[in-house]
Amino acid sequence: MVLVNKFLLHQPLNRQSKTYAREEIEIDVSTLAGRVGGCVVALDPIIEAIRIHVMSRAHPRG
Repeated sequence: MVLVNKFLLHQPLNRQSKTYAREEIEIDVSTLAGRVGGCVVALDPIIEAIRIHVMSRAHPRG
């Protein structure tokens, strides 16, 4: 949910932290940032494979 809110909905982590706090869930921005960073590192091989696949496709002739 944090990743979707950050990357798809463009919601900053400090705003997400405040949203969680309203629900009485205290999560510091640094904790969210660490988790996002860890996910980005873990997903990097998949992202790179997609990038290589997309960039290797021949352009359609029109």
